[in-house]
Amino acid sequence: MRSRSGRANLAKTTLQVMDVGRYVNPQGESVSIAEAMEACNAGSEFYTPGELERLREEVVSDPALMTEPGLNWRMRRRSKERMRWH
Repeated sequence: MRSRSGRANLAKTTLQVMDVGRYVNPQGESVSIAEAMEACNAGSEFYTPGELERLREEVVSDPALMTEPGLNWRMRRRSKERMRWH
């Protein structure tokens, strides 16, 4: 999809699907995305611009933290240097 209007239409449709929580596929079947949206929202975290800058600085200063195999991390800055590993 190369045209600007085509991309804008796709974006509009995507937002409508997200609002409704389902869409109709080409076979006419209703497909629910509500559970996937809930999981996505539950797994999301909000970072202020200051928190993102501190996180960027930390990653740049110790890139090995981000490249260790098998580790998925989530940083919380509410308390001093508390990390949670999954």
